[in-house]
Amino acid sequence: MHHTLALVVDHHPIAVERVLQVARYRGFNVVGLRLTQDDATQQCLLLEVSSERNIELLVKQLAKIFHVLELNLMPLEHATSSVVQLRESL
Repeated sequence: MHHTLALVVDHHPIAVERVLQVARYRGFNVVGLRLTQDDATQQCLLLEVSSERNIELLVKQLAKIFHVLELNLMPLEHATSSVVQLRESL
């Protein structure tokens, strides 16, 4: 099952790496990633993952990361349109 997460993380070299590492350790495949810089201190990360595992497992683990400032699980209909827009922009 596909899920899309919207995160705001610190603009720190390790922040995105930690998010990807946790997703991998928890058994989720990253199938889409979009990163934009909000300002000098924050980055917005749109992360699309796929797994048969419960998405709440990943959400709870990502929320524990120090560099994750905000985390939202996007509704399926909104997530699908965001991913389509992302693919069209590439």
